[in-house]
Amino acid sequence: MLEIRLSGELTVLRDGKVAALPQSRKTRALLAYLILNPGPHRRERLCEIFWQVPDDPRHSLRWSLSKLRAIVDDDRDERIVADRERAAFDRAGARIDFVEASSLVASGLAGSPISAISEMAARIALPSSTIGWRRRSRISACVCSRGSSPFSRTKSRIMASTTGEGVRF
Repeated sequence: MLEIRLSGELTVLRDGKVAALPQSRKTRALLAYLILNPGPHRRERLCEIFWQVPDDPRHSLRWSLSKLRAIVDDDRDERIVADRERAAFDRAGARIDFVEASSLVASGLAGSPISAISEMAARIALPSSTIGWRRRSRISACVCSRGSSPFSRTKSRIMASTTGEGVRF
């Protein structure tokens, strides 16, 4: 089972074990970007966002995608889906904390079990819950939408709903 945590430090777990992420912050940011922005993205656009250098940005993108494949793909599932023009992350079958939090909020927190809300809120309540690398990264405008990330909005809704229920952190 693949689990990806975007709250706090970006963490990828495969069968409960933490996978070593590439040292490249751009490669880790690319993974988060592809997860948070579902659907195919033109390679040229990804190069513009992440590699604003005169070198060969397409080579850098290929290298990053190959490193990410080694972490998130397995024999059954190809999660990094790419062709000559586009690249995407296939979320199917992966457990992603942001997607779970968004689903809880979208379904109306009142009908959700308090244990599910508490577990999610506990994860989000970590001191570095704003995806630490995002603030330091040049691509913050691409991951965030107008200064407020979808993750931050989801976090706020979950936190607001749990404080009234008496959940403490």
